[in-house]
Amino acid sequence: DELKEVVKEMGEPAFRAKQLYDWMHVKLSDSIDGMSNLSKEFREKLKATCYYTVLEPVQVLRSKLDGTCKYLFRLPEEQQKLKNNVIESVLMRYKHGNSVCISSQVGCRMGCRFCASTLGGLVRKLEPFEMLDQVLFTQVESGLPISHIVLMGIGEPLDNYENVMRFLELVNSADGMNISMRHISLSTCGIVPGIDRLA
Repeated sequence: DELKEVVKEMGEPAFRAKQLYDWMHVKLSDSIDGMSNLSKEFREKLKATCYYTVLEPVQVLRSKLDGTCKYLFRLPEEQQKLKNNVIESVLMRYKHGNSVCISSQVGCRMGCRFCASTLGGLVRKLEPFEMLDQVLFTQVESGLPISHIVLMGIGEPLDNYENVMRFLELVNSADGMNISMRHISLSTCGIVPGIDRLA
């Protein structure tokens, strides 16, 4: 629906919204220029008015034992306006499917002594697209379909409630990745008001 409004404001036909959505959620283009079924004129309009983000992998570590893969991502500088903010995601392979553990914040303010994520405090909350990008990138890089998601990376998901709920809506969309809510686990250190809202 949001993309429909964007293309309408640009004077483009409504079907362009579906084309854009497919490139971002299904075909997974790494740039606006790569969206080959859009006219060059429309692509130039998009580049002039929109920001298209792609996570930058800083480090990829693979286990020789079970294929588990840990990704360290630098967030797009244009979006965050801060240097060297990084988040982690982990891809785990199981008999029942491929699960990715994603981050929901840069840093964390919960102060759990056993967790390194909280050492520098909370830098900022991740936007829904930044959480979705972690899932999409691991699927593209690994060549494996993602069937399960765990929100147990850097950050406290219920301290970023609105953005996490929007991410869940996007990743569950039948027009996109269509990952069932039954295959998504949200971990919390115990934010009771957030648990109540979630319930």
